[in-house]
Amino acid sequence: MPLDLSQRRALAAAALKTAADKPWRDVTVFDFAAAIGAPIEDIAGAPVGDALDAIEERLDAQAAKGLRGVDWVATPRDRLFDIVMRRFEAMEPVRGALRAIEIAQERDPAAVAHQHLRAVRSARWLLALAGMDADGVAGAARAQGLAVILAQVRMAWRQDD
Repeated sequence: MPLDLSQRRALAAAALKTAADKPWRDVTVFDFAAAIGAPIEDIAGAPVGDALDAIEERLDAQAAKGLRGVDWVATPRDRLFDIVMRRFEAMEPVRGALRAIEIAQERDPAAVAHQHLRAVRSARWLLALAGMDADGVAGAARAQGLAVILAQVRMAWRQDD
């Protein structure tokens, strides 16, 4: 059964806390349940990969926090830049946990592929927040391109002290 929004938010928080406390490769769903303080059945159907999805959703939500509409006065490039910066600002407090997760997964081709899918979903959201088309063939291409750029920036951000 899919988790509701509050459960997904708790799962994201638990995954970030767990990633800060132990090596990501050793993390299990039981760690998430313990971090949430809930029985394992409360997160039924949420494997470790779902926790990573929930983290990205949390960061996307934080990038949108407080926005009330699109700033049509600014250029599309400036709007997108501002939204992307909000996303990276949301990532900053959990940099250590994100770094631990990403380093643990960078040699796993399946994990890298899934991370790209997450990045494309996030890119579509960021484009939409900036008032840019993220649907159809053109929007999909735009989202793919932005996801690749953001992955490169994220790698540099991760290595930056």
